[in-house]
Amino acid sequence: MAKYNWTYKATTKKETGYEDMPKKFYLDPKEFSSMPDEKQDELVAELITWIRTKNHFPVYYFNEAGVKEEILKVAKKNDVKVEDGKLVTQASTGLLLLDYMFPNLHYVDAGYYDGNCMVNRFNDDTKLAKCLKGYMSRYTLNSMRTAFFQLGRMLWQTAINYAPMRAKAIYEYAAKPGDRIYDYSCGFGGRMLGCLASKNNYYYIGCEPNTDTFEHLNELGTAIAAATGRTGRYELHNCCSEDLDLGENTIDFAFSCPPFFAFERYCDEDTQCYNRFKEYDAWLENYVRPTIRNIYKALKPGCKMATDILDFQWRNQDYHLVADWKRIAAEEGFTLVESIPVMSRSNARKNGKENPNKLEQVYFFQK
Repeated sequence: MAKYNWTYKATTKKETGYEDMPKKFYLDPKEFSSMPDEKQDELVAELITWIRTKNHFPVYYFNEAGVKEEILKVAKKNDVKVEDGKLVTQASTGLLLLDYMFPNLHYVDAGYYDGNCMVNRFNDDTKLAKCLKGYMSRYTLNSMRTAFFQLGRMLWQTAINYAPMRAKAIYEYAAKPGDRIYDYSCGFGGRMLGCLASKNNYYYIGCEPNTDTFEHLNELGTAIAAATGRTGRYELHNCCSEDLDLGENTIDFAFSCPPFFAFERYCDEDTQCYNRFKEYDAWLENYVRPTIRNIYKALKPGCKMATDILDFQWRNQDYHLVADWKRIAAEEGFTLVESIPVMSRSNARKNGKENPNKLEQVYFFQK
């Protein structure tokens, strides 16, 4: 049984459980901002006291009908595509469902500090007050989920999921209907949902070492099959990608967004690559290289591996992941054939001009 599960159960298709919040907290931001600072603090403290009477984490919770509805939204929506050599995306469809289906996502430490996961921040009255006060000064408080996540992710580094719509667009750009697709770092279901919700009836093969995430991926797979009516279209492996041998010429396309070394710490299990390999160079040689080597072996001749990466900084050190991934892929026999920038519609023209490696891109390598 998974270590992390929600105790709150939805009775409607979609709810936070805080819908009965007293009307006194539904203030116009101008009204809230006009209050003296001490009055703002008093109101926020009163709100937190009310929140603690429930004290369940403020994601959106879904009942069975709601889960099906969210999956079908991903299946039916097609507004993220590759345009003019760029993956232009803003669609968040499916992410709220995955926030609910993967409770352990919210226990992930990210960025510089440990012990700073979203659940810990929610349970810290001081941090919650900072988040709520900042939100109420900008917006009318009408959803606890929006207030906590929108401001929380602005204030603090946090783990985020891979957008299913982005994943679906990449699959439909690069893979043929019915292809066998390998996700070598499943994560919290974004690519799995995008793949299995596609009209192209792909077969999804996923590798995930985290035991909690693996259990929730199976739950997601069952829900997708029930919603779409397509069964037997996935297999999951609870192991490390550096150890998984899928055999020769068994897959048509490989795509993932792998860990950025230790930037996000998913759990303390010794199967996690940053726990196995504490130094970056050792991580490259013992996680990245054998993962790429296994993919090369499994791909059919002429087929492609894609990876969504960028250079990053962690604990005051720069890591040149893009160059390192390209180098190792070339050494293992791949040829870089294409890269597609990942951009929001609002900043598609300005991002990445100074240093394209600091712009998130999907890199395609051919066997």
